[in-house]
Amino acid sequence: MKKRALIVAPIAFSLLVGLGACDNQGQGGNPTTDKVTKSLRIDTDNVKKDYFVGEDFTSYGLKVYLVETNSESSNEKLLSRNEYFLSIEDGTKFEEESEKTTVTVTYGDDSSLTASYDITVTKVFTLEEVFANYQNSKNYVFNIATENLDTNEKTSERIIFTENAVFYDSINGGLALDLEGNIFSFYFKDNGSIRPGKSQDFDCLYVGEGLKPAVWSLKDFDYAPVSLEAPNDDGYYAINQSENIAVVWQMMGYYLVSYMQYKADVKVNDDGTLKFVAEMKPQAQYAEVYASMRSTIDVSPIGEGSIANIEEYIKSGKSSYDDFEKNIELSNRLDELKAKRNYTVKVKSNNLTVGYEDVDRIIKFTENGYYEDNLSNDPSLDFGYFNYQNNVDSSTVLNEVYYYQISNGDIVAKSKYPSLKNYWNLFSGVSKTNSDVLVSTKLEDGRFEVLDSENVNALSLAINPYLFSGVYTDDLFDELIVKLNNDGGISYDVSYGDYGSVSVTISDIGTTEIEGLEEFRSSFEGL
Repeated sequence: MKKRALIVAPIAFSLLVGLGACDNQGQGGNPTTDKVTKSLRIDTDNVKKDYFVGEDFTSYGLKVYLVETNSESSNEKLLSRNEYFLSIEDGTKFEEESEKTTVTVTYGDDSSLTASYDITVTKVFTLEEVFANYQNSKNYVFNIATENLDTNEKTSERIIFTENAVFYDSINGGLALDLEGNIFSFYFKDNGSIRPGKSQDFDCLYVGEGLKPAVWSLKDFDYAPVSLEAPNDDGYYAINQSENIAVVWQMMGYYLVSYMQYKADVKVNDDGTLKFVAEMKPQAQYAEVYASMRSTIDVSPIGEGSIANIEEYIKSGKSSYDDFEKNIELSNRLDELKAKRNYTVKVKSNNLTVGYEDVDRIIKFTENGYYEDNLSNDPSLDFGYFNYQNNVDSSTVLNEVYYYQISNGDIVAKSKYPSLKNYWNLFSGVSKTNSDVLVSTKLEDGRFEVLDSENVNALSLAINPYLFSGVYTDDLFDELIVKLNNDGGISYDVSYGDYGSVSVTISDIGTTEIEGLEEFRSSFEGL
């Protein structure tokens, strides 16, 4: 419902109407006296002008004056209630809304002497009515202000709900329903196009314990268990059922966890919109670890929720993530590289302004060793790992991984990597690719966009070889485009849109060597 502006009448005003002449013509040619003009002046300073449907009209506080004016003076008289009439009688009940209703005051039987003021009549909404409206009409916006009660830090967020989708403004993505009713995630790229994914891939604002949100909206709210008996001084009613409290927090992108305590209250604004206040605080034993939070949620009028491009994307019929091709050509190439376990990876950032420092490295992978050259003047940044099989006795073989550096052409083992049995799966992104779940769309011959999170994250491992990357759920990440090269390798760009990209090339398949490493391993006996 559109919010109404109150139309407030001036504090006091006069209307000069019914100009009449008092012709007191004397006898025997006496001169004509001055004309006397009559008008009404009303003072509405203390008059009720704002009503709700169901209230009775009252003129209490209205002052009406009869003003008589000639060329020399002006006199006014305060009229008693029986000397004027009102177009709306006192006690009249308002049955309908009205943005502007005019109350006309008339002096006695003289219809030419009038004055008027305006009143508004708005509807009083019950919680039951409002919840019914929002549950049946799903297009609205949450404007959320959140305060960390421990640090007083304040943040804001906007969440848009539509018939088929929910969108979180701060991460430029959300969840949607395709034509078959399946939930998929989406992010907007910097060019406005959509990057789809599985619903589990969606990185919501505040997700606890590895859980992911579903599409939550007020249709999931069961109105009945809201306490209507005792609103607080600010007009909020307590939400007194845990499932409803959960819905409020989940609409904001949270999943409830056992170590936090939650509450939520709600009230109806005069314009028929909702307002929530939600609080969470840690249980006593977790008070030093987790903060107490308060969020205030203003719900927009129904019909204001709109997510550009997503409706067209859904209606196109291609929006189901599962409809994208599991491309065999790309899958086979990745499997071939995994089987080779021998290649060179070149990694270089291109105008990258977010997430990582400048990247410029060459990484050599062989069956038994890894070495990283950071192409810098600092030799301490160049290092590697190798596999070593230590025969303890005739029946036991211990697989160990050692860290090493090359100093003046000599390999120097520095330390054993604790608990690691094989360097390969830790540092090789290709080794972590999974052809069984590979989802991609073919852009042209030999060129593909990888869409699934598992393979996007695996191929992004070259950016930071020491951590299994979570690039896919980074809202700044735009796309990962893979090209199949004629030499059996691949090249690809991990793009962050306007924030730059990282280019990766995998080549020298089956021919890459780490000079001197195999000879060193053959004579190495551990540290």
